[in-house]
Amino acid sequence: MGISINVIFLLASLIVFWIIPAIGIAKNYRNNFSNNVPVFLRLLYKTK
Repeated sequence: MGISINVIFLLASLIVFWIIPAIGIAKNYRNNFSNNVPVFLRLLYKTK
């Protein structure tokens, strides 16, 4: 059981370290390129 617990903690730490930068990048993307978001949404709707 000790090994599985260690693996769970490793996976949890990796997920946290990947999610936090992803959230930061998403916030920066919204702030810097907010004007381009409607264009991307229009392109997505056109493709559908």
